[in-house]
Amino acid sequence: MVRAVALAFVVTSALIAASQLMAQEARAPAYVLVQSISVTDQAAFERYQALARDTIARHGGRFLSRGANVQFLEGQGDFSRVGLIEFPSMAAANDWFKSPEFQEAMKVRRTAGEQRIFLIEGRSNN
Repeated sequence: MVRAVALAFVVTSALIAASQLMAQEARAPAYVLVQSISVTDQAAFERYQALARDTIARHGGRFLSRGANVQFLEGQGDFSRVGLIEFPSMAAANDWFKSPEFQEAMKVRRTAGEQRIFLIEGRSNN
């Protein structure tokens, strides 16, 4: 009987710890870093920006920084513009990226030039 109680305590403690860890991960923000390597069609690029901006807001994202004023502190870069977007979680960022409305925006962007898009997991403040 004592072993059963001890085992139940250990299992319960492990489940609580796992639940707390998952809750912390769900609260951790995520960041999308967008590097524009080249813009070959400025009008298409501006259409893409307008479409993408709307989808970002709908998925809980917000721009932390965007623009062409990039200083290289070390090394050399091959991009002209950069944007940093914050989402509430990795799941929210992935949902945004895979959403039909953003994929439509990406079709426009692919006609406008070349980009790199990175998803970076943030850290919870807990």
